[in-house]
Amino acid sequence: MAERKSSSPMAPAFLVSAPGKVIVFGEHAAVHGRAAIAAAVSLRSYLLVNTLSKSRRTVRLNFSDIGLDHTWEITALPWELFNDPARKRPYSAPATSLDPILVAALAPYVGAVSPHLPQELRRMHIGSATSSLYLFLSLGSRHSLSVMYTLRSTIPAGAGLGSSASVCVCLSAALLPQSRVLSGPHPDQPLPEAKIQIDRVNAWAFVGELCIHGDPSGVDNTVSTGGNAVIFKRNKSGPPTVAPLPNLEGG
Repeated sequence: MAERKSSSPMAPAFLVSAPGKVIVFGEHAAVHGRAAIAAAVSLRSYLLVNTLSKSRRTVRLNFSDIGLDHTWEITALPWELFNDPARKRPYSAPATSLDPILVAALAPYVGAVSPHLPQELRRMHIGSATSSLYLFLSLGSRHSLSVMYTLRSTIPAGAGLGSSASVCVCLSAALLPQSRVLSGPHPDQPLPEAKIQIDRVNAWAFVGELCIHGDPSGVDNTVSTGGNAVIFKRNKSGPPTVAPLPNLEGG
């Protein structure tokens, strides 16, 4: 009797986290291009990433703080559209707006989420599912390993403390290394390389925020990605202006 071939080990689980934020000045003006002062806070979201058995082909969101638990078959997702060269953005140049055709392609998949919940809570679930799937499909492939994303957060939702941005930063920080676009941080990492990685995590987190809020200023994901305190100013074209405030402590 032939010996059974040993299976390949699964990728190790890993954890990412990101802080919430508070806007000290200019909360509503930031969307309209006025300067705002914002700082990270000690409240955080934590995303545990578990690679599942290779016999399974699923992606699961387990966001127990808001009661979201949903699974999709990876091969059934609309990869054809997301991998279309005419639509797919380079990993180094994420979109500054959403492709309406890609958003429409996700509608049947997010429409199956939490159908029996009250409308307000279901809206939160759909927003989380849309941002998660948009990032998963933009950064992954139909050959992505089966995975479960488990989220826990100390940031209250809907309190103006950047809970959705914190989650989007966690998703971006998890998916980019999974897609081998970024390497994990290491003690000898040069500062320019670290800045490139932070900027890329921030840019893809902004894409997730677009899925949830439509027209975010970008201040929430910027502070959640980089921490500390900053003066943030959205520009009509090009990246925002972000100036650190070293004398104002942030999380």
